[in-house]
Amino acid sequence: MSDTAIAETPSTPPAPEGTPPEAAAPAEAPAVLPEADASALPEIEHAIGATRQAVLDHFLDTEGDQSMAQIKAALSNVLPGTVEACVHREWQQGRLLRISPGVYRLAPARPVEPPKPPSPPPPPTPGDEAMWFEALERWAVDRSWDTELGPPPDQPNNIPADIKGAFQRSPAEAPGAPPGT
Repeated sequence: MSDTAIAETPSTPPAPEGTPPEAAAPAEAPAVLPEADASALPEIEHAIGATRQAVLDHFLDTEGDQSMAQIKAALSNVLPGTVEACVHREWQQGRLLRISPGVYRLAPARPVEPPKPPSPPPPPTPGDEAMWFEALERWAVDRSWDTELGPPPDQPNNIPADIKGAFQRSPAEAPGAPPGT
């Protein structure tokens, strides 16, 4: 056959006469993926290689402790040194437990760590403290408030808690108060 004959050959068989063109096109079958048992696979935060995954799969498919010889026999298509290195790395990551020399077991699932609380905001600088104390003093005297600082003290606001606490103490205890007052 020549190149032109190959190029002119239709990739789909012709539809019988009288068939609308939409019906003649082959229907694409939806891809059906088997659902994996998500509870059986350990949670891994970073992708691992195929051999390390095969080691973990071997432990999931077998019961009880596994010797290095049993693991190597199960992964016969992988070099023995590679199997040993992968088992060692999984042991270092805590996904395998070393029961005795050369004998390993799948480690129990780790509990999910709660997220760490956000760090507290940095303390205000002395200039910020002075600005807040001055604004609070004006508020205490004549109820005037600079709207650039946010809502006034009698509404939910963004006044730092330590400054609020220091201002609510007596004036003699407030930071920056002259001694002996």
